[in-house]
Amino acid sequence: MIAAAGILAVLLLVIAGSSLFSGGKAGRGESSSSNAAAGAALHRDIIPPDELFLPDEPDFIPGVIPDRERRAQWTAEDAAPWWQDPLKNGEGEWRDRIEKAADEILEGVQ
Repeated sequence: MIAAAGILAVLLLVIAGSSLFSGGKAGRGESSSSNAAAGAALHRDIIPPDELFLPDEPDFIPGVIPDRERRAQWTAEDAAPWWQDPLKNGEGEWRDRIEKAADEILEGVQ
């Protein structure tokens, strides 16, 4: 009885599968035009391989070209744009910044 039920189930699966495949072949004339349109759209949307990759980088690296000669000595006027006197606005602000930085470092260590 169990073997007969198994054979019947297999036969039903074979019949269902064959009807699906034969149904696809019968309607092929109608769907072939839609498949062709879908295939054309697919080929139109394909990105060419040349556009997928960036071109190679140049093999040379330009050297450093200094815009001026190196100075042997700096005057106060030369250093003025890069120098800020820490005591100009009072040392309290700088002391607070230094203590805050030291506290953050020490808290990170513990």
